[in-house]
Amino acid sequence: YLTSDELKALNGEVKTYQIGKPMCWAEFDILPNEIKRLYIKRLRDRYGATNSMIAEILGVETDIFVDHMKSNGILVLENRNRAPDLEAWNSFLNIVS
Repeated sequence: YLTSDELKALNGEVKTYQIGKPMCWAEFDILPNEIKRLYIKRLRDRYGATNSMIAEILGVETDIFVDHMKSNGILVLENRNRAPDLEAWNSFLNIVS
């Protein structure tokens, strides 16, 4: 049997990420790349979010968002065959239309 200190040493730090809510650039920028990829994929899959829509909620220019994603090897393509679901997107952003 292991002591509680030995068990703690075997387990890494536990982190929780809330990728189901809008976030600002400062929150997004510190996420691990895999979590960033999941966040972007979720926004694209659920809402049909474009680069400009995502950049806007992050509070940065679209080019900055795209360049950051490319420079970190994070590729989640826009679905150009799907129009954004603006009603669901606005609900996600808590905007009443």
